[in-house]
Amino acid sequence: MTLGRVLLPPPHPALKVCVVVPARDEETLIGSCLRSLAEQEGISFGEFEVLLVLDRCTDATEQRALEVAAEYPDLYLYSLEGPGRGAGHARRVGMEEARGRLMSLDRPDGLIASTDADTVVASNWLSVQLEAAARGAKAIGGHIELRDDVDLPRGVSGWRDEQGHLRQDELLSPPGPDDEPRTRTEHWRFSGASLALTAVTYQEIGGLEPRAALEDEYLERTLESRGVPIERPLAVKVATSARLVGRAKRGLARDLSLASWVRNNTYDAHDFDPDDLLELKLSSGISVSAVIPTRGKGRGTAALLDALVPLAEAGLIDEMIVLLSDKGDNSPNLPTGARVKVYRDADLIPGFG
Repeated sequence: MTLGRVLLPPPHPALKVCVVVPARDEETLIGSCLRSLAEQEGISFGEFEVLLVLDRCTDATEQRALEVAAEYPDLYLYSLEGPGRGAGHARRVGMEEARGRLMSLDRPDGLIASTDADTVVASNWLSVQLEAAARGAKAIGGHIELRDDVDLPRGVSGWRDEQGHLRQDELLSPPGPDDEPRTRTEHWRFSGASLALTAVTYQEIGGLEPRAALEDEYLERTLESRGVPIERPLAVKVATSARLVGRAKRGLARDLSLASWVRNNTYDAHDFDPDDLLELKLSSGISVSAVIPTRGKGRGTAALLDALVPLAEAGLIDEMIVLLSDKGDNSPNLPTGARVKVYRDADLIPGFG
């Protein structure tokens, strides 16, 4: 039984990697996460340990962890108390402890790795990262796939991939000759679901900035600003939950939730017949107004109104309202007519004018 919370025992002399897992109310998913760590290949128990940071959990997360500890008695699994201020603060607690334990063994090139409680790591997740560190890698970002534990709206996964294309173009570069040092940039991700850096690198950059969320993004920026290259090998793989409601206010769950909302509320005009829409509008007795804030873009507003005119002429739009942002916004050449009304923000809401 190696789960303790008050005072951790000294690290195993063979320790090479400390894995930090922040968790808050993760009773459903923490078991699969810890089991994937317990079943690592190419590395022995004692050469790695898991630091589970329980961030003021109110559910059975700790009990699930105890069950895993009982299943794998040789796994070095310890728990720490998080401050209850978000995943970023909890991750920092674990990474600070990891740094101290590795440095106490005079192992500055030992790895501080981190994943999330809703993530399952590949069976070679640690061994591949140790190989990268042996080649000289100072920081490592893993490739992240989405688990199929949630039915995402069609196209959301593609949307997520599209978001990374620009970043990927910035990072990916053709490999140089074998005799030249190079950083593997086979993907664009650097996320709390799979990141690692050496203990000395962590110490030299001043550690993980204490933030409730998006701490991984700030860590990436810090590494880049300090000139620390980040390896991104595809061989370092994890699968993370595609849930839409996460534990952090910001992060992947919120991004997926937003993408799902957009997909569910985006429509293609070609999918609708104007006559059917008009019949539906007339039968419902509703009135339709198109409200167009200009924000100084008069020419663009005029073009948008021109595009809406056919809908108004067909009876689908009853009026078009143009909002001028301030008294200096003249928005020239706006079309006028019975269906176009122009107002200024200050006239509609004098208190904010």
